[in-house]
Amino acid sequence: MRWLAGLAGGLLAALLPALAAAHLAGSYRAFLDNPREAARTLEAEIEALGAEIAGLEAQAAEAQAAYEAARERAVRTVRFYDAALTGLALHSVFGSGDVVELLARLRALARAAEQDLAMLETFLALRQEALEATAQLEARQAALASRQALIPLFLRADEERRAFRAAHPDPVQLEQALQAEWMRQAPAALALLQHVQERFRDGAALFREEPGGRRWIVTADRLLARLRPLPAEIASQVDRLDAVILADHVFWALESQGSQTVLITWFEPLNRTRLRLTFEVILHRGLPMAEEQVALINTFLPVEVDVSRLDTDARQVRHEDGVVALPRGR
Repeated sequence: MRWLAGLAGGLLAALLPALAAAHLAGSYRAFLDNPREAARTLEAEIEALGAEIAGLEAQAAEAQAAYEAARERAVRTVRFYDAALTGLALHSVFGSGDVVELLARLRALARAAEQDLAMLETFLALRQEALEATAQLEARQAALASRQALIPLFLRADEERRAFRAAHPDPVQLEQALQAEWMRQAPAALALLQHVQERFRDGAALFREEPGGRRWIVTADRLLARLRPLPAEIASQVDRLDAVILADHVFWALESQGSQTVLITWFEPLNRTRLRLTFEVILHRGLPMAEEQVALINTFLPVEVDVSRLDTDARQVRHEDGVVALPRGR
């Protein structure tokens, strides 16, 4: 821990004094400017998602019911042809050897197959429709859960920002107090960052195969599971650690010594086999730290993820509500 304290002091003492927000757009920009307004925006999105999910639940249930209704007939049909073909094979080997009889049976079977083929194709289409409806529903539910998890972070940031500004009305005093507090907490934050480096290094241990096998994914729960249990020297200083994945970004909330630090990050592709968890913004007491400070962390303590043991191309990484995903196949 001593070397981390020295590094923290050296890095922070070299920073420019001005506070600056990183270049972000949309809700992330709003988060920096006005967390409370951003929370209201999320609440409106949640309300719209709730209505959309209700409709999707009905569609998914209808699609599943149609699939189940067709499934029994499809199973009987497949079993019939399986038995019929087995019978023909046995007849050709052990039967009378009458070619005319065998051809007659094959033609009868072919006529029946023509009539049933459309039914089986309809069954497959119903199955695909049911799967797609369920996947769409799950995606919107993940979007809802992500936004619900973010609202407390936004409101907490707004409360801390207001309180800190009220306690330090002078801009220069505010800047000095924020940097002094961050320097006191930086050793614990940097020790946690080193732990993240170690635990995220092996992409094959971090990402898991998505049900259906089309992609490699990592969820917020999986990110946190890779970090737990925290080493004793870190756990004693961290009261809470949360993660939320939204499209394009991964939000982290770290509570220590009664204050919240929010880190806005994303998995940046470096090349075909490596990703980097890049830090874009650090907000302490609801206020953004200097861009130069964030850049130093990305430069001197980079969190890189090696995905070379996965059959994927890291350059095609995608951030979606609830997951970070990599495609299967290079």
